[in-house]
Amino acid sequence: MLGLVLALLYIGWKFVFGGDMTTEVSFLNASNFLYYWYWVWTIVQAVMITPLLLAAMGISTVSGAVGASSAASKRKNISGMLGGLAGFAFGSGASFLVLIFFCIYSALFIVGSYLLATAGTPDMTFGDFNVQKLIFGGIMLLIGVILKRSKSSSSDKK
Repeated sequence: MLGLVLALLYIGWKFVFGGDMTTEVSFLNASNFLYYWYWVWTIVQAVMITPLLLAAMGISTVSGAVGASSAASKRKNISGMLGGLAGFAFGSGASFLVLIFFCIYSALFIVGSYLLATAGTPDMTFGDFNVQKLIFGGIMLLIGVILKRSKSSSSDKK
């Protein structure tokens, strides 16, 4: 969301104070800015998120294996084994699901901004731009924003 706000500020600044810069050139510059912004931000987030998710997967794997082997060695009941395996499955599954959602909305942002940035060239007018790229790029950015906002707003509700 911050990238979109910065891109809007950038396009406004370049359009007002950029001299003879056309709206099309300002749009393409802002789209290129968004493309590189989302790449850099995705890499920063991946560096921060991946070790945490791997640690969570490792802890759930170890706890599931310990719980299952402890129950199996006591041979008292099967519920201990199932509890250990269920803890492993749900703990690793939740971490994996977070990783999948991160990859999905990062891909939506990056591919959407790429489609917008490559929809035309600076010497074209908006009428000459590739309309399919503009539509699909805009839709992908919109879906990415909705997914990211619904994820953050659902965690705020109690």
